[in-house]
Amino acid sequence: MHASVATKPTSRSADNELFDQGCDLVAAASAIRQAAGAPEAARAVPAVLGCIESALQELMSAAAALEQTTADLV
Repeated sequence: MHASVATKPTSRSADNELFDQGCDLVAAASAIRQAAGAPEAARAVPAVLGCIESALQELMSAAAALEQTTADLV
């Protein structure tokens, strides 16, 4: 079984990694938006909605971690 992208170890600095992952998130959202209008995409809608739900849950946890990180600096 392969490790998910989110759990792969990295030798990059955390700030660069976080910024790049944020950029990837925006790019993925844009690609989903663009593909969503294609009629042949209809079969994938339930799966993609599940992915979006999971992503939003992960983003809520990430937002909480970011808030904690910022609070710890004060």
